[in-house]
Amino acid sequence: MRISSPPQLFPDVPAMNPYNLCNPMAENGVDCGLAQDALFTNPVYTAGFGAYYEGLCASYGIPLAGCTPATFGLLSGPVGAVPTLPIVSVVGDRSSRVRELGNYQSRCWISREMFLL
Repeated sequence: MRISSPPQLFPDVPAMNPYNLCNPMAENGVDCGLAQDALFTNPVYTAGFGAYYEGLCASYGIPLAGCTPATFGLLSGPVGAVPTLPIVSVVGDRSSRVRELGNYQSRCWISREMFLL
């Protein structure tokens, strides 16, 4: 059986939906702006960001220590509830294909003696 890429769904989730993860008023929701800022200010992420964009920062005269997402204005602060567009896929939903192959061989001999009958 071969499993191919499962089909994807793109449901729009309104900002105030109680199941929207970017709704801070939902039961398990968070402010996605603050969550993104927490990622961008994480020292491990900042070090990787600086290493990746070191050449770009150097071309603008920005030292490696200052090559952070904040320098490029990527911190957004609190944004409140925002609509989201999750990409959902279900493994096994119209993504599997079953193929059975078989082989049949037959051999036949004909000799000249058959013509005498």
